[in-house]
Amino acid sequence: MLTKLDFYVIFNIIMVNYNRIIEICYALKDKGSTGRCFHTSIIINKSKILSIGINNYNKTHPKLKEFGYNPLSKLHSEMAACLRLGLTDCSNLTIVNIRINRNNKLDNSKFCSGCQNLIKQLNFSKAFYTNKIGNFEKLTI
Repeated sequence: MLTKLDFYVIFNIIMVNYNRIIEICYALKDKGSTGRCFHTSIIINKSKILSIGINNYNKTHPKLKEFGYNPLSKLHSEMAACLRLGLTDCSNLTIVNIRINRNNKLDNSKFCSGCQNLIKQLNFSKAFYTNKIGNFEKLTI
């Protein structure tokens, strides 16, 4: 359940950038989708986008094992965004995860256990994801 403060944070950090973030995700989907669903993770500091990662059903990475991902797992968008950023301390940063389904609608993009481990170990201050109806929810870290 979102508190009033969480709602305020979502409104001021995410909703201000909502159209921009969603536009970026749809543009990336048209150029780089490698599977049936398209996940995009965006790391932001206040209103500045620092890194964008997309899932890739064809690639893997040795760091996946380090954060407890399934051994057969491919590159998740969260890991891709963190790799581009440099896997540094992310204590003042927010990660936003968005899924676009086969019908071109926003869908559930809740973080898997491997991605949750990644978020905790890198000390993200906030993490949001789209739910089944396309609204943002906050991950309890």
